[in-house]
Amino acid sequence: MADCLPERLGIEQLRELARSLRARAAPDPKTAAAVAAALDSVALRRAERIARAQRLHAQLHHTDALRRMARWATTRF
Repeated sequence: MADCLPERLGIEQLRELARSLRARAAPDPKTAAAVAAALDSVALRRAERIARAQRLHAQLHHTDALRRMARWATTRF
Protein backbone atom coordinates (compact mmCIF):
# COMPACT_ATOMS: atom_id res chain seq x y z
CA MET A 1 0.00 0.00 0.00
CA ALA A 2 2.76 2.47 0.95
CA ASP A 3 4.47 1.78 -2.38
CA CYS A 4 1.46 3.24 -4.21
CA LEU A 5 1.58 6.57 -2.41
CA PRO A 6 3.49 9.48 -3.97
CA GLU A 7 6.55 10.88 -2.22
CA ARG A 8 5.79 13.56 0.35
CA LEU A 9 6.73 17.10 -0.69
CA GLY A 10 9.27 18.96 1.40
CA ILE A 11 8.74 22.35 3.01
CA GLU A 12 10.52 24.28 0.27
CA GLN A 13 8.71 22.33 -2.45
CA LEU A 14 5.36 23.23 -0.89
CA ARG A 15 6.33 26.90 -0.65
CA GLU A 16 7.53 26.94 -4.25
CA LEU A 17 4.30 25.31 -5.41
CA ALA A 18 2.29 27.94 -3.52
CA ARG A 19 4.36 30.74 -5.11
CA SER A 20 3.85 29.31 -8.58
CA LEU A 21 0.09 28.99 -8.02
CA ARG A 22 -0.10 32.63 -6.99
CA ALA A 23 1.97 33.76 -9.97
CA ARG A 24 0.01 31.73 -12.51
CA ALA A 25 -3.08 33.22 -14.15
CA ALA A 26 -5.88 30.88 -13.07
CA PRO A 27 -9.47 30.66 -14.30
CA ASP A 28 -10.61 30.96 -10.68
CA PRO A 29 -8.13 33.13 -8.75
CA LYS A 30 -9.97 32.60 -5.44
CA THR A 31 -9.49 28.85 -5.66
CA ALA A 32 -5.82 29.22 -6.60
CA ALA A 33 -5.28 31.61 -3.69
CA ALA A 34 -7.05 29.23 -1.29
CA VAL A 35 -4.95 26.28 -2.44
CA ALA A 36 -1.77 28.35 -2.18
CA ALA A 37 -2.74 29.43 1.35
CA ALA A 38 -3.38 25.80 2.30
CA LEU A 39 0.02 24.77 0.94
CA ASP A 40 1.69 27.59 2.88
CA SER A 41 -0.15 26.47 6.01
CA VAL A 42 1.06 22.88 5.61
CA ALA A 43 4.62 24.08 5.02
CA LEU A 44 4.46 26.30 8.11
CA ARG A 45 3.10 23.49 10.32
CA ARG A 46 5.81 21.11 9.09
CA ALA A 47 8.52 23.70 9.76
CA GLU A 48 7.11 24.35 13.25
CA ARG A 49 6.95 20.62 13.99
CA ILE A 50 10.57 20.16 12.89
CA ALA A 51 11.69 23.16 14.98
CA ARG A 52 9.78 21.85 18.00
CA ALA A 53 11.40 18.42 17.63
CA GLN A 54 14.84 20.02 17.34
CA ARG A 55 14.25 22.12 20.47
CA LEU A 56 13.10 19.06 22.39
CA HIS A 57 16.13 17.11 21.22
CA ALA A 58 18.44 19.95 22.29
CA GLN A 59 16.76 20.15 25.71
CA LEU A 60 17.05 16.40 26.23
CA HIS A 61 20.67 16.44 25.10
CA HIS A 62 21.43 19.34 27.46
CA THR A 63 19.68 17.56 30.35
CA ASP A 64 21.58 14.37 29.60
CA ALA A 65 24.89 16.25 29.55
CA LEU A 66 24.12 17.86 32.92
CA ARG A 67 23.20 14.48 34.35
CA ARG A 68 26.49 12.99 33.13
CA MET A 69 28.48 15.91 34.58
CA ALA A 70 26.70 15.56 37.92
CA ARG A 71 27.37 11.83 37.95
CA TRP A 72 31.03 12.45 37.12
CA ALA A 73 31.33 15.13 39.82
CA THR A 74 29.76 12.99 42.52
CA THR A 75 31.93 9.97 41.74
CA ARG A 76 35.16 11.99 41.64
CA PHE A 77 34.91 13.86 44.94
